[in-house]
Parts: sequence; structure tokens; C-alpha cells
Amino acid sequence: MCDRALPGAYVESTSEVTRAILRKAAGEVFSDPSAKRVRARRAPLIAGALLVGAVISAAAAWQILPYGAGAPVLAVARPAVAARPVPGTASAPILAPASASAPAPASAAAPTPAYASADEALRELAILWGQPLAAGAPCQAALKLNLHCHQGKGALYELRLLDRPAILTLHDGGQPVYAVLTALDDNLATLRFHGKLHTLGVAALAARFDGGYSTFWTAPRGFREEVALGATGADVDWIAARLAQLNGIAAPRLEQPLDRRMQALLRAFQAGQHLKADGVTGPRTYMRLSQLGGVAEPRLLTLTAQGK
Repeated sequence: MCDRALPGAYVESTSEVTRAILRKAAGEVFSDPSAKRVRARRAPLIAGALLVGAVISAAAAWQILPYGAGAPVLAVARPAVAARPVPGTASAPILAPASASAPAPASAAAPTPAYASADEALRELAILWGQPLAAGAPCQAALKLNLHCHQGKGALYELRLLDRPAILTLHDGGQPVYAVLTALDDNLATLRFHGKLHTLGVAALAARFDGGYSTFWTAPRGFREEVALGATGADVDWIAARLAQLNGIAAPRLEQPLDRRMQALLRAFQAGQHLKADGVTGPRTYMRLSQLGGVAEPRLLTLTAQGK
């Protein structure tokens, strides 16, 4: 219609499209069959133009909004959150306690039942070895009972390999806390807190675990920090007896030196246990030799997790 109205204004020698010109153009457009076909072809173009105009208008309106107005906030239904209990002291239980035979499930969003002090956690852990610790530094007190402290860094996977209860350093808010991990399977972890057991999903625990852990292990008689090739003694006899037992071979005579054959057996054992295969009997190697050799110590994995 505009295409007809503009030439009409030109013919009338006027710079305005008057009502009369507009009525005449409308009559020509709406009575001309060819014009109807043109309108049909132009309909999508007109719709597109209207859409572009709407977008431009919306953008302009957005630009003139006052700073900080932002997008409109949609109302979202949220589940009700239970009020958290207010802890009394650093070592007071945060979750409701449960009996040892029925661990209390811990919500993934709830605070972890853990100690504010690593020393408190070590004392709780020592109870699992049947050794309540005397006052003073826990590791020094434990050493008098032939319990050695071992600190490591790794994921929950490494603790599965060591298969023993441990203290985990967790970040549950601002400050680190220390949880006593007593059992672990594919889905749930069991934490001990003031003699009570609490369960937590493995994924929730892993999200809070920073990799630091501590545990105890029992050293054999005559233990030395380092046993060199060719050394003899009670600790070498113990290592030789355990390796013979695990390989189904005859135990060597006592006071035999740590020779290259024994060292090769030791490396093969370490490799099979996913330990550093260096032929050196460090704490992790002693732990696994003890466990697989039948030494009675607390275990971390449940029978299901061990595949038994």
C-alpha cells in the first residue's frame, strides 16, 4: 500500500500522503489480484521486520534500566532446610549419636562428625588397636606400645590399598577437622566419633577429604627404619618368613642375610600390592606384609569391599 501511496503523492505534486491518496492506494491494492500475490510473498518479510523491531525495542529498554536492576528473579521452590544444631565445644558431637551396631546416617550436607584436634582423633583411633593412650603427645605415647604413627598423602584409593582405619583431614568449612575412618565399602564410609559410629556417602566424604591421613601400624621385633642389602637380624628374619609364607615356599633359616633373591621377592610383592617396588621395607610394605601374613590388626574394608 505504501508502494502505491508514494507514487500517488508524486503524481499529485505534494510532499504529503493525504488521506485521499491513502484511500485511493488502499483501493488499488486490495482490489488488484496481482497485489494480493505480492502481499502473500511479502508477508514473511513483514513478520520478520516486526520481529526485528521487537528485539530492538527490547534491547533499548534493557539499556535504559538502572544499573544493578538485573534480570527479573524467578521464584524457585526450595526444599525446607533443617536448622543446624549449635555445637557446644570443639569436640562435642555435631550429629545425633548412634550405637556402634547401628551407624547413624549422615546427610551429605550436614557437618561431618569429626574432631577439631588431630590429637583427639589419634586417641580415638588407638582404641581400635586396643591401646588407650596415656596423656601427652599421642604418637610418642603410642610408640611405647609398639604402635607407630604413619602420615601419608593420597586419595581414598590408597587407603583401600592399605586396608586399615585412619584419620582423614577434612575441610568442612573454614578450619580443617579430623575424622576417624573405621570402615569403607563401595558406597558408604563409617566414621567413629566419641565411640559412636556414623555413616557418610563415599562421594560426600571424598569431596571434603584433602588427601592427608594418619594411621597406626605395628612393627615387627627388631624393627629398623632401613634394612640394607646384606643385613641380618630379627626384622630380616620376619620379612623372609612373611615372603616365604605368601609365596608358598619353605621358610629360610634364621639369621640369613637380606640377599638379592629375597630382595627380588620383596620387589615382586610390592608391585603386586601397588606399592613402590624399590625393595625397601617402608611402613606401607610392613603394613601389607603384616595383614596378608595374618597379623591381627584392625581392617578398613568390609568383606564385600574386599571381594570375599
